[in-house]
Amino acid sequence: ILSNLRHPGIVDVIDFGKQDGAYLMVLEYIHGYHLGQWLKYNILAHSRMPWEACVCVMLHVLAALQYAHTYTRSDGSRAGIIHRDISPGNILLDIDGNVRIADFGIASIQEDMSVRPAPSDTIFRGKLPYAAPELFGYESASPSTDIYACGVVCYQLLVGSNPFSADDAAGIISRVLRFVPAPVSSFREDVPASIDGVVAKAMAKDSVDRYSSAREFAAALRGVLARAETEVHAE
Repeated sequence: ILSNLRHPGIVDVIDFGKQDGAYLMVLEYIHGYHLGQWLKYNILAHSRMPWEACVCVMLHVLAALQYAHTYTRSDGSRAGIIHRDISPGNILLDIDGNVRIADFGIASIQEDMSVRPAPSDTIFRGKLPYAAPELFGYESASPSTDIYACGVVCYQLLVGSNPFSADDAAGIISRVLRFVPAPVSSFREDVPASIDGVVAKAMAKDSVDRYSSAREFAAALRGVLARAETEVHAE
């Protein structure tokens, strides 16, 4: 799947090979950090990521996902590629401020939905605190589940913690299904109140209440910025 994608926001596959009887894939090296490391640094330094920088990072992620979700094969059919594991550890930030999505290792392609899924399709994949509620009801992953995960990551970047984290899997699932996080603006005074509704919609419990596409979510986030995205990115 990944080898078909060519986008500045997605880590490239450079080559394939075979060594000692095992197949391997050579990926582009990104000189920098993943967002999980950046979040940990902020916690240790008792600092916060500037809210406009958080938004800017997510705009890049959403642009890459929009490309994947709408990727068209050479025959003109839409592949419908779903990442299924959007989390801080899979979002890379290089030293020049470029953002790339990594690890399409559990990505899937949406095929004809009339075809009965294989038993393996019902196995949960991904990280529990970023999983959309419907996935625990054995519904298939979709662009909406990626959008939900982006909403959770955005919330975490802004607030500093994942609102659905708990001590065990049962606790996490319970929070994902029932807990409604407090507005972002209740944690920090520097963010505009308008960002609350934008992030909350992305994290809606019911998929029909979320943004219809990554592009729509990005447009809502971009509307919160008071400055040009290019200016924020350069900073």
